[in-house]
Amino acid sequence: RAVELGIVASNTAMVDMSTTDDWSALDEQRKRYEAKRMAVYAGMIEAIWTAVARITRSEFLRIRELEYVMASRASGASNMKLMFRVILPNALPPIIVQSALMVGSAILFEAGLSFLGLTDPNVVSWGQIIGSNRQYILDAGYTVTIPGVAIFVTVLAISLVGDGLNDALNPKLRQR
Repeated sequence: RAVELGIVASNTAMVDMSTTDDWSALDEQRKRYEAKRMAVYAGMIEAIWTAVARITRSEFLRIRELEYVMASRASGASNMKLMFRVILPNALPPIIVQSALMVGSAILFEAGLSFLGLTDPNVVSWGQIIGSNRQYILDAGYTVTIPGVAIFVTVLAISLVGDGLNDALNPKLRQR
């Protein structure tokens, strides 16, 4: 019935949403938050990808000078075969480890921004839960502890998955 009358319930009060101006104002606010969130994500990606690119380049430059790459080149292997069959499998382990660490860093960065209230308040985040419950830390410490432990376990799990992928894909460890 409330939807038919154009009334939407919020957490604190009933708000009359019957006019199109109110709906457009909410839509504009949502678009602003979406633009801010995309700008934060773009900034995170821009800051993060350079480290992976640096590691990838340095590994490729290091590996291309090794004897087995020169032997493959001397046996007539094409550049594409050298890159994808010889160099890339040997360059993957440090790239995978760095990528896993960066995903964990991105999660911590987002949680920190949410804790400070610099993200969309309509999107629930562990950092936002911690930030909104810090006033209850002495009375109900679990409201802050549980999201903090969830962040810790998630980042640890991603790091362990990256380490496992490193162990599985490392050609030097396959021989053992």
